[in-house]
Amino acid sequence: MSVTSELSYLKISKRPKSGEIENNSKIIDFFYCYFNISTYIYSIETNKQKQNDMITAENTIETVKLEKYNFVIYTRDQRRNYPNHPYAVEYSKDTPKGKWSKKKVIENFVFSSIEDCEEYIIKIHTRLYKNLKSDAEKKEAKRIAQKSLKASDFYKLGDIVSNSWGYEQTNVDFAQVVKITAKTITVRPIAQEVEEGSIGNSGMSQNVSGVKDSFLDRGEDLRLTVRPEGRLGGGASYAYWSKWDGRPKYSSSYY
Repeated sequence: MSVTSELSYLKISKRPKSGEIENNSKIIDFFYCYFNISTYIYSIETNKQKQNDMITAENTIETVKLEKYNFVIYTRDQRRNYPNHPYAVEYSKDTPKGKWSKKKVIENFVFSSIEDCEEYIIKIHTRLYKNLKSDAEKKEAKRIAQKSLKASDFYKLGDIVSNSWGYEQTNVDFAQVVKITAKTITVRPIAQEVEEGSIGNSGMSQNVSGVKDSFLDRGEDLRLTVRPEGRLGGGASYAYWSKWDGRPKYSSSYY
């Protein structure tokens, strides 16, 4: 079936015959029809291009997998571009939780020989292997450090932790350690005081310090996990709690 016959549904709407209005209407209808036909033809050509060089069981030469990464050497069935390069390599990553696709194509290069394809794969594969091995070693080191860690090595009752957060302004929270377990600490929000002479000219910024044992009535206890080197995890996604060094912290408020 030809493109013209497929586009038979595009009818030029009829308008009242009234001189210039009629002519203008025909011109508008003509361009409207031309635009739809052009768009349709373009979509057909685009789909053809997308169908070019698709990977199938018949044209796949070799597949290499490294954890969630994949390399596929395949022959190019239709070589509209780079006709002297009959082979290609698709380098992709498995995305099992992807909404639209379970695979993400990272690169797709064409080559003139199988040897060039293999050389490309070896280069990327070697780099990936080193990175994955390094990540695994770091993860294992963190696991061992976390296993032997004791929260009491870094914190004691009465210590104060702080958290600075905000987008257009800098909010500061202070909390005091009230309980310690093997891997966690429980902190309770405390009041803060403004450092004398630290208020800015606008009156919307200042330096603040936590007030020990001045617990807030509205505050709720928060449990934080102690990480290696005394780093803290847990709380709100935007929070970054850390041990307070006793120095006033900058804060601002524009609302």
